[in-house]
Amino acid sequence: GTISETVIAYMQENLNRQITLDEISKLVHREKSYLVRLFRSETGKTPIEALIDMRLTTASDLIATSDLSIYEIALQCGYNTVSFFISKYKQCYGMTPEKHRQIIRENQGI
Repeated sequence: GTISETVIAYMQENLNRQITLDEISKLVHREKSYLVRLFRSETGKTPIEALIDMRLTTASDLIATSDLSIYEIALQCGYNTVSFFISKYKQCYGMTPEKHRQIIRENQGI
């Protein structure tokens, strides 16, 4: 696979913890600035932007499909503080995770 595919797979496997650009560049044996340019040319995003998208997409899926608490979802998606997670989620989806879950459940008739 491509370097970007390797990086994305690594991020998915390690979503629940902090991942640094240093760590990723060592993984693929590339200098950080080169890695960022290459990754952006292949995906349209920087590795960190892709990681944030991945974290929030996974969080949204868990909010829709699980009964995990918002705290548990934040931890699983690599956020150490719930308040930071909630602010990022709201920035991305225009509502808090709790509100999103409430709307989904109302739509499902639960």
